[in-house]
Amino acid sequence: MIAQVRLEAFYTSIEQQDNPSLRKQPVCVVNGGPAAIVVTASHEARMLGVQAGMSWEAALELCPTCIRVTPRPTRYIEISTQIMEALREITPEVEVSGVDEAFLDLTSCQSYYRYQPEAVGHLIQQTVSKAASGIFCSVGISGDKATARWVARQSGPGELTLLPPAQAEERLRDVPLSDLCGIGPEVTAFFAQHNVHFCGDMKKIPMSVPAQRYGNVGRRWWLMAQARDPSHVDAGRKPAITLGQGKILSPQTGEIAVIQGHFMRMAERLATDLRRRGLLIPEFHIAIRCTEGWRQAWLRPPQATCDSLEIFRLSKRFLRQHWFGDNVQQIRIQASSPVSEACQPDFFA
Repeated sequence: MIAQVRLEAFYTSIEQQDNPSLRKQPVCVVNGGPAAIVVTASHEARMLGVQAGMSWEAALELCPTCIRVTPRPTRYIEISTQIMEALREITPEVEVSGVDEAFLDLTSCQSYYRYQPEAVGHLIQQTVSKAASGIFCSVGISGDKATARWVARQSGPGELTLLPPAQAEERLRDVPLSDLCGIGPEVTAFFAQHNVHFCGDMKKIPMSVPAQRYGNVGRRWWLMAQARDPSHVDAGRKPAITLGQGKILSPQTGEIAVIQGHFMRMAERLATDLRRRGLLIPEFHIAIRCTEGWRQAWLRPPQATCDSLEIFRLSKRFLRQHWFGDNVQQIRIQASSPVSEACQPDFFA
């Protein structure tokens, strides 16, 4: 029993709560610079067609009365931390997959909640609302992470959607593969060559077909299409969102040189910050956000580092393993488990 929690229009909801004059108004949190990009839009702005990732100029064409707000990352992190800590009162197995997203593994505590998934879903929503007044969430509950994520995306703002595991494979049968797995045009074309267009078509081919081309990611896609996502909720790792770099990219960013260039600049800024603090990092959380959501991984350098070149090498390795030519909306690098530069390194490592 896996739940995904999505905090709806998270940044703009916080801005509207903190500033009552913004309530019920079309609001966009917009990053600075000459090529300003919408980070997120309020529900009122979304109803007029404004979406995250579009330019501020395009947003104004759709909604001339839209109000621009400068991001306040520290405030967003503060509220997110409150919410995630509150969710751990429901189950200790919480994987924070982003400032506004989390997975909850409820499998081991189903008997405590009397095997009532709908009641647990409403409890999650009440917990979020109590932890941060005015913040609403959509909740999707199913039997694996990928299906729970898909179900949550079918929910309207503030809604709860359930898909029992026994019904999941049949329900996904006619869902386009890209809707569930978030694959881009290149990978879609690969599966189309094998006459696989919908999740139900995946059984036409053996697992070895995508595995030979994409490795473990291909194996996971094969299982995801059958509502058998093998990945577990990882409650032990929480992104260190206070030490990291992120960037919203221009719409339709799909060139490897451009994406690598952004990663290079982020690696340099993060390394400079680490050296200023006198910290070394043994593990980095690297992620890209595509149409379907975040793809992420934890990567370790040969030894704890604050070297921008080493961080950039990890970024390039991540792209080789997790990017398949589709458009990228957002990227980030986050530092995990920092240690003091003055500490003696681990001899056995």
